[in-house]
Amino acid sequence: MTVKRATVNCATMTFAIAALVFAAATPAGAIVGGAPAAPALKAHLIEVVSPNGACSGTVVGRNLVLTAGHCVDRPGSYAVLVRGANGPSVVEIDGVAIHPAWTRAHDQQKKPSPDVALVRTRSPLPAQFRPIALSAATGLPAVGAQFTLAGFGLSEEGSPRSGGVLRTVTLKVLLRYVTAQAKLVPLGGAPAGACELDSGGAALTSENGASVLAGVIAWSAGDGTKNCGAASAITAVGAIADWLPLAAQKLGARLGE
Repeated sequence: MTVKRATVNCATMTFAIAALVFAAATPAGAIVGGAPAAPALKAHLIEVVSPNGACSGTVVGRNLVLTAGHCVDRPGSYAVLVRGANGPSVVEIDGVAIHPAWTRAHDQQKKPSPDVALVRTRSPLPAQFRPIALSAATGLPAVGAQFTLAGFGLSEEGSPRSGGVLRTVTLKVLLRYVTAQAKLVPLGGAPAGACELDSGGAALTSENGASVLAGVIAWSAGDGTKNCGAASAITAVGAIADWLPLAAQKLGARLGE
């Protein structure tokens, strides 16, 4: 298990915040082919930012966020972005645990692997955020199973201003990979799915009448020269269930409330 400490440089992080807020000035949203998320979901999803860019993440503890490994594996400063009533602010990330079976080479080679990381914030997240429950399912989801993806990414590929707003879209499982991932495709013929900046976002399902976290968005693909709208991949929570509590323990934190 890779555990590292992340630091935040105030000047570079301030620049990153300004860029992200400007990108979201036109509230076109995120997730290709999706719709604005239900207000209740905003308590569970958060943006992971650095001077290099941004990703999505899901709150799984008072100071824990689950995101994609490729979002936080490079040296540098990381934080979570809080869009509050008094304007945007950041909470520093000071610990990162990346799943040991994932590497940057896997990402570059498009090799399916558990592309997940658990990050710890220096202080508890603001009260507007609450940890979401994890799915009780084990292993990989069945072909045909439906999941709702949620993230802050682009709703229009290549348009930075279309990101920064939480949106959702429902997809179905087409393929299962033995290395913890599943490939999802649109329910209909129109492009739909994750896009840039949605990495690390949530794949949600319902268990006992409640929304639970079933996966972490890993990558997206499009038709032809496109990168979004044709397929999305998730790392299944059920396939990393043994690793998650160990990662939290290594970070000196606890999953859940």
